[in-house]
Amino acid sequence: MSTKARISRGYRPIKIRNLLHYLILMLLAIAISLPAAILPQATPVEAYNITSELFDPPNGTITNHNTVGLIFVVFGCADFQIQVDNNSDFSSPILDKSDYWVPYGIAWTDPNGNVRGALRVIIDLGDGKYYWRARGTDYDRWGDEYVFGPWTTVWNFTVDTSTPAMPVLKSPTEGEIVTDTTPTLSWNAVSDITTVSYEWQVSNYYNFSSL
Repeated sequence: MSTKARISRGYRPIKIRNLLHYLILMLLAIAISLPAAILPQATPVEAYNITSELFDPPNGTITNHNTVGLIFVVFGCADFQIQVDNNSDFSSPILDKSDYWVPYGIAWTDPNGNVRGALRVIIDLGDGKYYWRARGTDYDRWGDEYVFGPWTTVWNFTVDTSTPAMPVLKSPTEGEIVTDTTPTLSWNAVSDITTVSYEWQVSNYYNFSSL
């Protein structure tokens, strides 16, 4: 057998599949050896500067309307999440809404007369005390993970559309004659979901035409 024939039989061409596999392994080895600062890093939520602020109704508000407009603002993001609950721990939200902010944008005039851009979500509620909060949300810079900003401070408001019951007079009784020039007037207290105040009148006339 000739030398040329022996060399020809010993030659094995490199397959394309094996070459691609080799190149992938080389790239992985280079990536592993790179310093961490050069590789893409997950961005902490704080770095996105997503913040939120509640505007209206002010904390502790009592309203006699069942339809309530919740006004707030989010910064550094395109989406928002808002929650309303009758429990302060938000264990069973009546409203848990996430959406793009544009359809809810309004121009809102704050108590100082400044016009500000804000969001408004309208909700119908029954009588009771409610807690609410909001936060901004958005995708991270890689577009593959949803980022949630911090919740606002929790505010509360009370819806009270019912009038208090009529008090029942206790003392002096009907037709009673008293000799005390400074008699004590008393009546049965009435209950309500909010604090009840009383207005009373005394007159010489049955129709209270003069007090």
